Parts: sequence; structure tokens; C-alpha cells
Amino acid sequence: MPTYLVDTNVWIESFHGNEQAREFLKKDDLFVSYVTKAELIFGARDKRSLSNLEKILGKYGVNWGSDLVNQRALEILIKYRLKQGIGILDCMLAATALENKMILITDNIKHFRGIEGLVVKKLSEVI
Repeated sequence: MPTYLVDTNVWIESFHGNEQAREFLKKDDLFVSYVTKAELIFGARDKRSLSNLEKILGKYGVNWGSDLVNQRALEILIKYRLKQGIGILDCMLAATALENKMILITDNIKHFRGIEGLVVKKLSEVI
């Protein structure tokens, strides 16, 4: 059974009522990168939203990264930044998925295309 790393945009879709995203997020084999968790926390509008977010995310395993993830993220940044404009946070997500042999679920496929060895799927492909 594959393990999935869920990108921020899938969570946001769920919060906006997307039923596909909500259904997918009921799976047991999902992980959140600390990068995604931080992005979601950053987007919280008030204490209530932050509290609800922490309750929701508390149900999922958080991947906190490692020296290997950080090193891989830097390698991805060097190789792909100028070629396709990938940002550092996306490099961290890609590195986390690669180092942990996870499938990255995102609707921003273009941010990750061409990264060698990375398995990326759109939400609609895994529902």
C-alpha cells in the first residue's frame, strides 16, 4: 500500500468543501510535511481557525524532515530552480517524498514535473 504526502493545496480544497479532497483525507496512509503544516498555520485567520486546524492536522503523521531531506531539497533547488522555477518549499516537499518513498499528492503538478524519481499524482488520480 503506498504512502502519500499531501500538499497544501489539497488541504485547502478540503477546507473549501471539495468532497474529493475530504474523502481522500480520510485515508490512513497520509502524511503531512512540516512545510505544509507551517503553510496552513500561516494562513489561519484567527485563534479559532488555528485551533480547528491543529485538531484536524493532529490526526495525521507529520514528517519533520531530516538532514538527508534538507540535503536533497538543496540538490533539487540547484538542479531545477533555474530550469523550471521551483521554490524552496516545493523542493522541501519533493525531497520529503523522495527520501521517504512517498507519493506526493498535489494539484500543482507543474511545480514538480521532471524531478527525477519523484512520483507525483493529482488528487483526481488517486480518488
